[in-house]
Amino acid sequence: ELGWLVEWHCRSPLPPGWRKSKVAAGDVPLYASDETHEVVESPPSFLFYAKLGEAVIRLRLDPAQASPALGSAKEVLDNARAQAVAAESRWT
Repeated sequence: ELGWLVEWHCRSPLPPGWRKSKVAAGDVPLYASDETHEVVESPPSFLFYAKLGEAVIRLRLDPAQASPALGSAKEVLDNARAQAVAAESRWT
């Protein structure tokens, strides 16, 4: 499951209004929001994938935690959907 999450994180496009800095080989890229002028070291979607990964790890370590892990995953996905809808409304 974690490998799948990493693959999809790498394939995820940046949200509208975000851009990745061009850097020399070996340097860490920065991500900037044109709207808020926020500059971060990780793509904006990274936190979603990290939280989903935490839920997978909790579930693997203790199957009895399935309900809380599922609740965590559902919360992350609901938040991602809300942000996607907000981004889509800015596109049109």
